[in-house]
Amino acid sequence: MKMIFSHPSRNVEAVSSFPLSYVRGSGAQLWDADVDKKYVTKHISKNIILNPYCFMGGIVLTASHNPGGINNDFGIKFNCSNGGPAPDATTNDIYNLTTTIREYKIVPDIQCNIDNIGVSRFKVGDKEFVVEVVDSVKDYVEYMKSIFDFPKIKALLQGTEQRKPFKVLIDSMNGVTGPYVKRIFLEELNASDGSVRRVVPLEDFGGAHPDPNLTYAADLVNEVKNGDFDFGAAFDGDGDRNMIIGRNAFFVTPSDSLAVLASQLQEIPYFRSTGVKGFARSMPTAAAVDRVAEALGKEMFQVPTGWKYFGNLMDAGRLSLCGEESFGTGSDHVREKDGLWAALAWLSVLAASGKSVEEMLVAHWQKYGRNYFTRLVDITARPVVEGFCRGWLPCYRQRQDYAF
Repeated sequence: MKMIFSHPSRNVEAVSSFPLSYVRGSGAQLWDADVDKKYVTKHISKNIILNPYCFMGGIVLTASHNPGGINNDFGIKFNCSNGGPAPDATTNDIYNLTTTIREYKIVPDIQCNIDNIGVSRFKVGDKEFVVEVVDSVKDYVEYMKSIFDFPKIKALLQGTEQRKPFKVLIDSMNGVTGPYVKRIFLEELNASDGSVRRVVPLEDFGGAHPDPNLTYAADLVNEVKNGDFDFGAAFDGDGDRNMIIGRNAFFVTPSDSLAVLASQLQEIPYFRSTGVKGFARSMPTAAAVDRVAEALGKEMFQVPTGWKYFGNLMDAGRLSLCGEESFGTGSDHVREKDGLWAALAWLSVLAASGKSVEEMLVAHWQKYGRNYFTRLVDITARPVVEGFCRGWLPCYRQRQDYAF
């Protein structure tokens, strides 16, 4: 049996050793620990690792966007060989198998050092047990560089003779994207140290709730609003969800983010190479992207909540971009939503257009119309929403500078 650990970076402190469970079987498995003490890796990077290494599947230990630690939500996910979430049939089979387990064995005397990238071999009974530690950050960054035009994004951030530097603030919320954000924004794109925040992964997320929205990322919103920043992005604990804001903390709803990217995918090298297929959204997500699909003559799908339903369409070659109202955005480059990919996609679009985030949204609404979206927590919120629509919306439409 071969077990692969994805190590985020050589300079990120990792646990020095761990006991191995004795698992009977054959093949390779990927273990991806998001908040295991000092060892962290990005949820999305397992997709990048699973496919080229031809693994049979991956086990993900993750708190996702929920609080970390043993007393809060800590989940276990299984992803199939295509890198995507296991379908219902697979998870049902796994559950049925758990009902037949009679015993399991642990080999506490074997201590495996996962501080360093490399291969360790052990003998368990009469079988060989191999543990390989790989640099998941390196794999992910190389893949992103094949998707996006990094020199063009770098020129946006650094500025040109025609345009001042585009200032960004990227918030990892003490989740697992920290090493990836540092490698991409600080090393590859040469952004300043002040362009990133909370990039040290912590097992309890620093006591915060790592959910990238206006409530739990309020400190990012306030910093962008009161500072000199053109763009802000936040990612959840395992890096698959994202929030995008512009100068003065101009908020981009997940539905609008999906629609704007759908209308501008031709600006991303990956899609110029693969072509743009269809678009999809989850049922609760506003239909802004539907308008784009109709205008571009692309297939449009509405699926139940659950990323695995997007993966089926991707595997069938009918889907390029998809998203959900819970701040998830992704493409067929992996079979999961990918927060950091979404931020790079936005920066690619902004670099090509020369517009600000707000100008991009206003131009989009003028061309395609605007879909309004909000979450209703309970029925008592209805009067608030009605007041919003009746009072604020007409005033917004009358603003001269937006020319509705």
